[in-house]
Amino acid sequence: MRAFGLLSLGILLLGGGAPLIGTAPSVPPECEPETHDWETSSLPEADTYVEEAFPDRIHGRSTVLVSDGNPRQEIYMRFRVADTTGRLGAWLDVPVLDGTSNAPALHLTQPDWDEGTLTWMTRPALLGGPVANVGQAPSGSHIQYDLGQVVTGPGVYSFALIPESTDGMDIRALDARNADTPKLIIPVRQSTCTYRGTGGTLGQPWRYGGAGDEVARAMATDGTGAFVLAGAYGVGGRLGPVGFPGQRGLMLGRFRADGSHDWSRGYAQESAVMTVEDVALTSLGNILVVGSYTGTPNLGTGPLPTAVEATVPAMFIAKFSPNGTPVWAKGFVASLAQGGVTRRVPASAASVATDAQGSLIVTGSFHGAMSLGGGVLDAGPSSRDARNPQPGMFLARFSWEGTHLWSKAFPGLDGGPTQGFRVVTDSVGNVVVGGVASGAGDYDKVLDARVWNTPVIARFSPEGVMQWTRALEFADGRVNGLTLLPGDAVAFSGSFRHSFYFGNEKVYSSRGGGDLSGGIPDAMLGVLESWGADRWARALGDTAREQALRMAADAQSRLVVLGDLAGGSDVGGGYISTGGRGFVASYALGSGAHRWSRALPEGLEPALLGLTPTGAVRVGGSFTGTLRVRQATYTSQGGADVMLLNLSP
Repeated sequence: MRAFGLLSLGILLLGGGAPLIGTAPSVPPECEPETHDWETSSLPEADTYVEEAFPDRIHGRSTVLVSDGNPRQEIYMRFRVADTTGRLGAWLDVPVLDGTSNAPALHLTQPDWDEGTLTWMTRPALLGGPVANVGQAPSGSHIQYDLGQVVTGPGVYSFALIPESTDGMDIRALDARNADTPKLIIPVRQSTCTYRGTGGTLGQPWRYGGAGDEVARAMATDGTGAFVLAGAYGVGGRLGPVGFPGQRGLMLGRFRADGSHDWSRGYAQESAVMTVEDVALTSLGNILVVGSYTGTPNLGTGPLPTAVEATVPAMFIAKFSPNGTPVWAKGFVASLAQGGVTRRVPASAASVATDAQGSLIVTGSFHGAMSLGGGVLDAGPSSRDARNPQPGMFLARFSWEGTHLWSKAFPGLDGGPTQGFRVVTDSVGNVVVGGVASGAGDYDKVLDARVWNTPVIARFSPEGVMQWTRALEFADGRVNGLTLLPGDAVAFSGSFRHSFYFGNEKVYSSRGGGDLSGGIPDAMLGVLESWGADRWARALGDTAREQALRMAADAQSRLVVLGDLAGGSDVGGGYISTGGRGFVASYALGSGAHRWSRALPEGLEPALLGLTPTGAVRVGGSFTGTLRVRQATYTSQGGADVMLLNLSP
């Protein structure tokens, strides 16, 4: 059975289906339960029809099924129901190709028949009289047979459509490979926990936006609790009282610690599309932004190099003053020479950090070759693979004036990627980067990775000299989140499959599975000492897919992780779900013990994470349409709006 999406009860009733019955299973009130209604829909595992006039004819491969009283023809369908937990009813939805004044009656039959051999002579016996009927069935309509009293649990259900008129009804068979075929539909209501643990109490949310699109991709918070949002906008977009100019562009907005609007600016880009990936604040309040673009953007300091193809982005770095005035911006394109032809290939900045000097430190990925100002960088042989190119990684430092200080590249080998996803700096300006690396054996290691797709963390001096690396060997995954702890210990998070050694233990994905059990990734969380030694690590999640996206630590060294999950999961304190795909969770520094976790509302994109000086958590992203937060419903004013949830420590 496969879910077709969340529907309200009103939509289900208006759809002409069976009456809804039953109630949602109860869950403990302390886990802040939320009730969801949706429907599951399954196609028949077998369907065919038989004819009295041709008693030996087989129609198991027919693309059209017919039920008719003259000549006599009957339709047979069989469904397998795996789960009916939270069932509110059931009905058979039948799209009608050729209609009838009186639709056939639906009967239960014995299920032991084979569509490849079924004929009039071998058709299964009917089990009693009709179980459902509908009357008229116009051509092009959908008719529904009420099966609420028939489909009451898991099992195999076989039905026959027995004619009650001589103007037959035609429907599509499963072999027609068309979405408009009969389906067994079961509406479901379930209550799930949205929250577990102690702490993380939800306060008043903050919403920002106007009549257009506002998509916030990154957030940075300063020592007072004030914060900056960075992203993109569409026509009519705004973060404050004044709309942004033009049809689209890059947006910045600064907000006070209480969430009130300080200022916001839009930088219109009529000939370019800019995608923000990260933002950082210097000690003087300057704003550093990095990301990718296509076209020829201009942030007010001159046009950047053109990225002609819409599917081949270039990367940018930029600095803005504390009031949002552009100070400088730089764009970089990557290229690949093959067969005597040079073409543009993708490059993107993923993360930005700063230091006491106001430097801009950036990491990301690129293909082919690229110069950031200090000579040509090579993305490695994986990026030149004609069939499946994979990127290499770059790491670079620029001065507060935008002058290139140093840059390095780390190749992808053996057909795998090497990418930087997060960069931070410690108390003395050392640069710590996290990502994924792909090596090719003991003699061709990349950031100590010997095989492809290995999660890695590495530290470099302020001058770019490598100090140590930590490759989580045998894990297939990536490091997405980094934050610094007291004494410059490094906390990391991300996702992985299979397992990796950490300290004297082995960390498994899929909760206790063996080396070959990691088909679906779990989130991970861990801490390294300042010199790169293992402190502790743990897996987060169950058999669903989980991934940590960003992380932060407060003054009390409590770790907070923002991530996504496939509908719902257990990230340490018990199962949580809202039907959405985001979560935020807090863990103790000493061992990674779960403190609290919360599933983000369905429809909210998990992108933004920030902590106040007191440890309060701000988390959120953008949403379109309606968003339900506790008992309140918020509606975006046009396209996408920005929503921030406020949580206690």
